Amino acid sequence: MIKFSITSSSQVRTWKMNLYTLCQVGGLAVLWAVKSSILALAFPFFVVAMIFYRLLLGCFFSKRELDAVREEEADNLCQNCYYNNVPQ
Repeated sequence: MIKFSITSSSQVRTWKMNLYTLCQVGGLAVLWAVKSSILALAFPFFVVAMIFYRLLLGCFFSKRELDAVREEEADNLCQNCYYNNVPQ
């Protein structure tokens, strides 16, 4: 049986959610800058570096906060899925 944790974004402070979003935008900006510069050949290495960047976020956010934000992202993604909106 699969157990789901009951956490939601309502348990995360708004400023923490905004900081998390700012970190995501910063990561995207770095990838965009690399893609558009002479360093474009190293782009795959920067994509792999994003894994470590994501792990580094654990220093600034608690596990509960990261789980709540990930859960919110997954819910938003699934709500926009084609298969969830097919008429029966």
